[in-house]
Amino acid sequence: MSTVEIVTPAMREELKRCFTIGVFIQANPYNWDEGENLPKNVTSKFKLSLFWINVFISSACAMFSIFRCGQIFFDDLSPFWLKMYMPFSCVVITAVPIFYLVTAYNRREFLGFMRRLTRFLELYAVTHTPADCSVRENLTRLVPISIRFLRLAVATNCTVYTLNAVFRPDSPEFILSICPQGNYYYLARIIHYIVLVVYVTVHRSVVTLVLSSFFFFTCPMFIVLEEIR
Repeated sequence: MSTVEIVTPAMREELKRCFTIGVFIQANPYNWDEGENLPKNVTSKFKLSLFWINVFISSACAMFSIFRCGQIFFDDLSPFWLKMYMPFSCVVITAVPIFYLVTAYNRREFLGFMRRLTRFLELYAVTHTPADCSVRENLTRLVPISIRFLRLAVATNCTVYTLNAVFRPDSPEFILSICPQGNYYYLARIIHYIVLVVYVTVHRSVVTLVLSSFFFFTCPMFIVLEEIR
């Protein structure tokens, strides 16, 4: 009886894409090992420095958003709609650095888990072949489709955020909201767009990586539990 893989080439390719999003600015602390076809830790000091700069910038965005949210909420002159908009914006912007910090401080454990899980699933698929492979076949098709849909959803969210930042740069959650037209306005605008590129790339990278890893873990483990039940 032929072996039906649990970690299919399509699943591995989707995982590779998730681990390499934003690699040009080192949006996450990982690279892809082409030899082992598995993720690996970044070892270059320069790339690690880039990663920690990204952590700092995304955290600064969150702190600025929290500051502006409190400032507007306690300002009697601020309109009601703005007082409702800013907490929502603050939650969205702050969620990314929280994901990011958790990933940053647990990067070795997370990577070790993903590598061991992948190797376990590969070994299990070779050593355990059920009489009925329908569950294995169906769920292994579902995983890459789910991850593609997830990547599209996160990319759409990032696109909406980017459009908001481009067409409403003076919105309170952005730095241009406290920089009136003057000598430093164009410098502030350059900073605004640099921070925007970093934040959106980090947003797309870390959210996609964390959520896709969840899909990559849960469906194969369901296969294992279903087959040994």
